[in-house]
This record gives sequence, structure tokens and C-alpha cells, in this order.
Amino acid sequence: MSEADATVEDLESEVGDDHLAEDVDFTTRVLSSLREAFWEPEIIRRGGEEAVGPVHRALAIMYPGRPVEVLLNSEFQLMARARRTAETEPGSPVTVNNLDALEALEPVGVDPDAGWVVWVLLPDGREMAQFDFVRNRARSLRLLSLARQYLDTAEDALRAGRVGPALENAMAAAELAITARIFSFTTDQPTEGGRRNAHSARKHWTKVHVGLGNTTTDAHDTLVALHDLRGASRYGEGEVGGHSKAGALVDSVKRLVDDVELRVGKPLRTQDPDFIARLAAAPRE
Repeated sequence: MSEADATVEDLESEVGDDHLAEDVDFTTRVLSSLREAFWEPEIIRRGGEEAVGPVHRALAIMYPGRPVEVLLNSEFQLMARARRTAETEPGSPVTVNNLDALEALEPVGVDPDAGWVVWVLLPDGREMAQFDFVRNRARSLRLLSLARQYLDTAEDALRAGRVGPALENAMAAAELAITARIFSFTTDQPTEGGRRNAHSARKHWTKVHVGLGNTTTDAHDTLVALHDLRGASRYGEGEVGGHSKAGALVDSVKRLVDDVELRVGKPLRTQDPDFIARLAAAPRE
């Protein structure tokens, strides 16, 4: 789960439990905000409650650079992840009666580059919502995959004593990771191609976001150090420095790549084309 994922569920308050009361208040406000931002405007756009009828589930899809698309009721597929009761025998049919808790909602087939919000009204009258506001995740993950390859190459070069190539590959890994992190922040669709060598923009981003806690604490210093050594590492202009300094920089880049991977997160299983194909091919009773 990435840093932008969350699940909210309507809770029942208990007298004397201040923390639970605070949770109930927070949940109520979140559900109300989602209703006002997404569901009510769409119902009004479609002609109101009389035209739409009862709404028991809804999905808002936030594509990068496009208006939000809202789907209601049977207009989208939804899977739920639940925990069964301890008494359930393996292989026995799964029913509402032998489920202990509903843990997550998973809309099927949402574009991995889109953010989304899903809401359901459960049979017992409770509401449950889940959202993931990260956009451009698929794009970010492609960059992170390439960053990981450059990082592996940097570590291989360092073990072989090739300090210059290690630093050059570490810089490529760092810039790809930072670009992936920037993509995950934007609500627009990143422009393909164009000016790729905007090193100063990435340095500025890290300088700002280190202080905001949105990246590793040494991300900016590491990127500046790698830039300062690039003349030597790539063009042979000066000395690249010793093995220990290069090792420290490569380690810092590894922490950066690991951190961005964790923050960007992974797509849901219901966003995996192979899983969707298996789901579609599964026999229905």
C-alpha cells in the first residue's frame, strides 16, 4: 500500500471511548467529503435521485490531466478482500455468515496511472470507502524499474573497483527515482520526451521536499554531490575520489530508490491485466 492509500469505514461509537468517538467523527467527515466531491454532483448531472434511483456503490476515476469519471452501481466491477472466520473449513462455500471482516475494496480494471475512490453501502447499512490518489503510478514504476537496473550496475561497478562508472550509474538511478517521485505527485499527464536534462529542476525538488518529509533526508545532498562529480566520472575531468566516498553515495541512492518504491506503491491485483483475464474466464454459477 502506498502513502496515498486509505480505507474508511462507518463505525459505531461507544460511550466513554474518546478515541473511537474521534475515529467516528473523522470517518463521518471523510465520507461526507467524498459524497459532496464526487457522488452528489454526478447524481445531479444525471438528473437527480429520481432519475438515478438508489445508489449502493460508486467509483470515481481520476485520470491524469482529464476530468474525473464517476461510475455508479453496476457500471463497474468491484471485488472485496475479506477475512473468514476461524470456524470456516477449507474448501467450504464463502458466504456473508462466515466472513469475520471486510478488509479492502478493489475496483476492477482501473487504469494503473489513475487515482480512484470507491464507496459502497453494505447490506447492514454501514458505509465503506477506499481511495488511492496516486496518479501516474505505472509511469513511475517503469522509471523505477530502470532506476533499479542502473543501481545494480553501479553496485557491480563499485565491487569491480570502477569508481567513475559506479558514480555515473548511481546518478542515473537517482534522477530516475526522483522523476518517478515527481510523477506520483502530479495530477497531470507527464510530457513524453522534451527536455530530459533538467538536472536543476530535480535538485530544486529534492531541496524543497527533503524538508517536507517527502523523500530521504540526504536525497538533495546526494544528488548535488553526484552532479559535482559528474565531470570526473563521465568526462574524466578531475578526480572521482576514493572507493569509500563512492560507496557512501551509492548506498544513499539505494535508500532513495527503496524509499520511492515504497511511497509510489504497487497497483492492485485487480489492475493487473493477467488477473483481469483470469477473472473474466472464471466460470460463473
